[in-house]
Amino acid sequence: MNILKRTLIMVAALCCTLGTWSQQYEVGQLITLNGHNCIVVEVDSTGEHGLAAGPALMLYDSKKYTPEKYVEKKCHGDKKTKHAPRFFWAGRLGCMQMQKLSEDEEEALKTPILDSLTSAHGADNQRIILRYCKTKGVDMERVFPAHYWADNLGDDWFVGGDYEVRKYINLISLNKQNTANLNQAAIENEYSYFYPLNIHTSTHRMYSKRMCSVSWLWTYHFNIKQKLQMQYDVVKKKMVNKYVEVKELNSEQYEEWYVGASFFGNLTQGGKERSSYYDPDYNWQRYRYYLAFKRF
Repeated sequence: MNILKRTLIMVAALCCTLGTWSQQYEVGQLITLNGHNCIVVEVDSTGEHGLAAGPALMLYDSKKYTPEKYVEKKCHGDKKTKHAPRFFWAGRLGCMQMQKLSEDEEEALKTPILDSLTSAHGADNQRIILRYCKTKGVDMERVFPAHYWADNLGDDWFVGGDYEVRKYINLISLNKQNTANLNQAAIENEYSYFYPLNIHTSTHRMYSKRMCSVSWLWTYHFNIKQKLQMQYDVVKKKMVNKYVEVKELNSEQYEEWYVGASFFGNLTQGGKERSSYYDPDYNWQRYRYYLAFKRF
């Protein structure tokens, strides 16, 4: 065998070895990054790199509880949130207290940077917050707790922006029932991954004259109808026909909401082509879920 043939064989063998080493990924695949269970939400054309959603965080604003006590008290007894505490105790869901800032502190520490957090890509917003806190000497854990949490997961982790969260809900979560099914399957596989439903992003937009964070929340649309029903009339002391308002579910789906305006401000955005009554899923305010993402 001459030198040329031996060289070609060696090159071919090397190519085969490298091909064997290259990892191929697909959307929906569970992987591990920096010791964290993650799910792939985007893959590039090579199939070797992409975007993964990692750990989830639940922020709460009650000063009365530690994270453990909060989960035990607020989540454990509610059948609708039974998944959250199980994943918390299994180490698949973080829980942090959100320190309330005074109006003066909000104005001095947080408001100046909100106009810069408009990128749909969470990594951009994470870098801006990290630089801002470092140069201005701002306590990141207190003022931006979710971003502080993501930064401590490892290198290059960030709180999902509008782009990343849309990827997650459109390709993984899909709807409320599918999310519940995924979590049940995860429990049966020893808590492999926690799939949150309602997610707050790091992206901010102007709404009601304030910079508000964009959130994707499972939203119910209702129709209010007047129906005749038999009711007891205390004055007449007998059953009579009365018109009463009856709320009927018309549709339910993911929708974009702005969190940071007043509660009334959030509701008034429903005036655009919506049904007469609508409401985000029950836990949209009490449990502020955030997802961390990382490119690999």
